[in-house]
Amino acid sequence: MADVRQPQDPTDDGQDDWACIACGDKVPGVKTDEDERVMSCGHVYYWLCFARNVKSALRSLPFRPVRCCGQDPVPSFSIWLVQRRAKEEAGFTLSDAEVNRYILRNDEAASGSLSRVYCHRPECNAYIHTEDRTDTAGWCWICEVNTCLTCREAAHTGACDEEVLQRSKEADETLLRLAQEKGWTQCPACNAMTERIDGCNFMTCHCGQYFCYKCGIPEEDEGEHFHESDDEYGPESDEEDDEDDED
Repeated sequence: MADVRQPQDPTDDGQDDWACIACGDKVPGVKTDEDERVMSCGHVYYWLCFARNVKSALRSLPFRPVRCCGQDPVPSFSIWLVQRRAKEEAGFTLSDAEVNRYILRNDEAASGSLSRVYCHRPECNAYIHTEDRTDTAGWCWICEVNTCLTCREAAHTGACDEEVLQRSKEADETLLRLAQEKGWTQCPACNAMTERIDGCNFMTCHCGQYFCYKCGIPEEDEGEHFHESDDEYGPESDEEDDEDDED
């Protein structure tokens, strides 16, 4: 991996020490932190490297949005700029379909499960972007129909069908009771239910969130999922078990 030099003080107008955080090569022409290539954390991306990361994110499972040095995901609106600049810089193409798919997946991953809305048509079930929603309904960009945000059925005038709402409420309550009986854990990011079949308590949700299965605490990366407050999480537990066996 390249030895990446950190960008210089943004108040300095020089342009010698700026390096791409991805490849380590110097990025010419960067003078201030107002440059579009400078991330909020102060690092710099080549447009080409950034665009390649977008393509890589689209292949990730679970979806992992583009970040820089562990910071918040790069805002979706900047991807259109990346698309244009990468083509100008190196002829590297991100298609409109790829950009749209990335923006939708990024929006979906950032939404909690209770606020996610999908097309009510079973044969479609596409995610409805937050920008395509009004106060009462969401528009599906694939099949071009509207879905009610309250009952999740076809958009309608007037109040939602009480029977539909009651069935939905009963289904939620049944799921919560079953989860409690089975010892399932909800993802702290999207609230999706998770069942551990085997292995350790470190979980990776389909939304990309890491968390501890036993306590539900969200984790930042793959190496920090043990908790000193409970011997079961730490390496000491195996040693203690060995000592007990010897006794």
